[in-house]
Amino acid sequence: MNHSCNSIMLPCGEQSGCELRAFDQMFRRREVIPSETSSLTRVLDEVIELLAEFAYDESDLSAIGMALCEALTNAMVHGNCNDAQKSVLVSYVITDRKFWVRIQDEADGFMPATLHDPTTEEHLELPHGRGLYMMRHLITRLRFIPPGNCVVMVFERCDVLDPPVQQADLSKAVAT
Repeated sequence: MNHSCNSIMLPCGEQSGCELRAFDQMFRRREVIPSETSSLTRVLDEVIELLAEFAYDESDLSAIGMALCEALTNAMVHGNCNDAQKSVLVSYVITDRKFWVRIQDEADGFMPATLHDPTTEEHLELPHGRGLYMMRHLITRLRFIPPGNCVVMVFERCDVLDPPVQQADLSKAVAT
């Protein structure tokens, strides 16, 4: 990988004598893309490839891919009204532990709180709201920045954040 590296030391607690674990790989990108499907596909493919290099598993790649595709589509279709002359700003950071992305379109924004829950009976057949609902359930944190034309998503890897349980720890837990 040809990434800039920053050394971040974190407690590991994985084995006796181990004090710290280094997560030192990080990749950052910021680019402005036109509101075109080809740009969406390129960014999505690039991000998924990079996440795979950082050893994100298939489940993580699927969740991030769906949420990222939905956020980019929302910016291009709903925000910029499929106008290829309008741009979408995409910034992201990938580390061993987290994926962070910010997507901003050129629209006036919207109020996410005004969208109805698409899972309620009276809203099941409405054409809007399912994408945001899905994003909220796939990503660790989702935030819209006022006026609503910018979304920030964070995905945290549970398998890396939680140190593995040691056999001795399991024995103690069972004994108590």
